[in-house]
Amino acid sequence: MCPATTEKEAKKEKVRIKVAGEIFVTFKSTLERFPETLLGDERSRTKYFNKEQQVYIFNRNRVFFEWVLHYYQSNGDLYIPKTMPVEIIERELLFFGIIKGGGTTSKRTSPQSDEPTRSGEQSTSPPPPDLTIKEKLFTIVTVPYSSILSNIWALVDVALILTSIIAFTTETEPKFQALLNNPNHGHLLWVMFYIDAICVVFFTVDLVIKFACWPNRIDFFKQLLNWCDMIAVGPFYMQLITYLFNGDVHLPSLFVLRMGRVVRLFKLVRRIPALSIVLNIINSSYKELAMLAVLWSLFVYISAAMVFYLENMESESVFFKTMFHSLWWSVVTMGTVGYGDIYPTEVAGKVAGVFVVFGSMIFLTLPMTVIVSKFNEVYDGMVQQEKLDDVDFTSMTLRERIVLIQTRENVIN
Repeated sequence: MCPATTEKEAKKEKVRIKVAGEIFVTFKSTLERFPETLLGDERSRTKYFNKEQQVYIFNRNRVFFEWVLHYYQSNGDLYIPKTMPVEIIERELLFFGIIKGGGTTSKRTSPQSDEPTRSGEQSTSPPPPDLTIKEKLFTIVTVPYSSILSNIWALVDVALILTSIIAFTTETEPKFQALLNNPNHGHLLWVMFYIDAICVVFFTVDLVIKFACWPNRIDFFKQLLNWCDMIAVGPFYMQLITYLFNGDVHLPSLFVLRMGRVVRLFKLVRRIPALSIVLNIINSSYKELAMLAVLWSLFVYISAAMVFYLENMESESVFFKTMFHSLWWSVVTMGTVGYGDIYPTEVAGKVAGVFVVFGSMIFLTLPMTVIVSKFNEVYDGMVQQEKLDDVDFTSMTLRERIVLIQTRENVIN
C-alpha cells in the first residue's frame, strides 16, 4: 500500500478490509503475526487489493469474518460460533488459510516465530516442557487419579478421613468414654491420640504442599475447601497446646473445637468427583436457592405471627407464650417435621395451621423441580465433558473438529 517505511511506522500502518460491504480496520503488524495465512501474507492478499478505494475487498461471510479478525488480534485464539452452520465455518477457515486442509486431517497455523524455517520445511512446535517438582507435587495432591502417586495419595487421604470420623464417633459412646476415664485403661487414651495425630500429620502435610505449590497464594485463601482443610487440623493443635500448658485435653471450652473435626468430611469432595456435582448445583442455582430462602423466611414469620395472635386472642396460650415459641412451631411445621411439642389449641389457630401445612408443601415442592433440573443439567454436562476429553482431537477431519468445538462450547455454556 505504501512505499518503504521505517520499522516503527510499519508497525503502525493500518490495513482496511472490506467484507460484504462492511469495512474492518486493523494494523498490518497484527495480520503479519500469522504469515502463513491469506491475510498474513502480503503477496497473497495483494490480488484482493482495490487501488481506487485503497481497501482489500473480500466477498465472504461478514459475520464470521469478525472472528477471523479476532483470531489475529488475540494472537491465535480461534473462536467457533456454536450457532453458525459447519459448512460456512469450514469454508471460511480454509479460504483465509487459518486451518490448512489436507486429506482427512487439518492443521492450524501457528504464530510467526523468531527463527524462520527453511523453504519447504514444515514448522513444528516444540514439545511441552517437563513439569517441575513443584508442579508435580501440586498435581499429585490436587488432581486425583491423574497418576499412580496421585491414586495412592487419594486413597490414603480417604482412608484417614474415614478413620478420623470413626474415631471421633466412637469417642462419644458412653461405654467407651468410661474406658477412657478408667485409669486401668489409660493406654486407650493414647491410642486414640496417636490415631488422631497420624491423621492430622498427613492432613497437615497435604495442606502445606498445597499452599507451597499453589500458583497464586491469594487465590489459595479464596477456595472454600482450603479453609475446610485448615479447620480440619486446627482443633488438634489447639488441644495439643492446651495439654502442653494445662495438662488436660478435656476442657469444656475445647468441645466446640473438637467438633471442628467433622469438617474433615468435606475433604472427601476433592477425592470423590461425584460429590462435586452438589457444589456445582449449588453454584449454578444459588439465585433460586436465595429466592427460596427469602420467601420461606417471610412465610415462616408471617405464619408464626398469625398463629401467635390467634392463639392469644381470647386468653394466654399454653404453648405460644412468645413469638419465639411461634417461630419454632412455624419452622417445624414448614419443614414438614411436626414434633408435636407445640401445637395450636384454638379453632382459629388450627385453621391457620392447616393453611401453613399446605403452604409448606408448595414452598418445598416448587423449588425441588428447579434443583432437579439443575442436577440433570450439571450431571449431563459433566458426562459429556468426560466423553469429549477422551476424543483424539488431532486425528479428526476439519468438519468433525468444528462440530466437536461447538459441542464442547454447548457443554461449557
